[in-house]
Amino acid sequence: MGADVKEKQGYKRSLGLFELVSLGVGGTIGSGIFVVPGIAAGISGPASLIAWLIVAVSAACVLLSLALPFLRCVPVYDIGEFL
Repeated sequence: MGADVKEKQGYKRSLGLFELVSLGVGGTIGSGIFVVPGIAAGISGPASLIAWLIVAVSAACVLLSLALPFLRCVPVYDIGEFL
């Protein structure tokens, strides 16, 4: 019985459109995270750190403005209840 059944070994190829697009977008964003700071530091020198801090504050503002409607529906507890 074992000789009749040919087992296929290896990985199943099951990447669809969503997985391939996700890999492409992840690679693009990942390379931007590691390459762009070096380019910015080469152009503007130490002032690029100030630009990154401004971007971080801006991103935090956007994050909080988008998260605020969801935070209002979550019950807020006093820290004393967990201690």
